[in-house]
Amino acid sequence: MNLTRRGVDLAGATQTVRDFSVWPVVDNTLDLLQAGLDEQARWKTSLWDGLILAAARALGATELITEDFNHGQDYEGIRAINPFR
Repeated sequence: MNLTRRGVDLAGATQTVRDFSVWPVVDNTLDLLQAGLDEQARWKTSLWDGLILAAARALGATELITEDFNHGQDYEGIRAINPFR
């Protein structure tokens, strides 16, 4: 597990996984890939960023915490927030 390789003890890493497991998960599907390609084309992003937007949209998210998107930009109902600004 990457956390333990970075010095987090097993108990702490296990608790982190349990804490994160309450968040909803978006399965990779052909529909999500198509939506990601559509987001990529619309916003002129990388495929990876298009997939992130598609997954956020699939979950009904209105905010995306990220360092990589344009802070404050509204991606048609999903606002990018850089927590380090």
